[in-house]
Amino acid sequence: MSAEKKYWIALNGPSCVISRTPWLQPVTIPVAHQYFGFSTLEEAERAQDICLHQPDVGGEARLQLLR
Repeated sequence: MSAEKKYWIALNGPSCVISRTPWLQPVTIPVAHQYFGFSTLEEAERAQDICLHQPDVGGEARLQLLR
């Protein structure tokens, strides 16, 4: 089984940054609180839109929206 490159979103507090280049494993400085990987750029863009435009959703509810 080969590793699949994904489009990553890095969450760090209220910010949410997308990588528009697919990677096997994300590396960011400073290190993000959490990473989410998506198979397509379109999926990652939808998740980033949720992250950026629904800042009042926090905790577990925010994570569920991104999945």
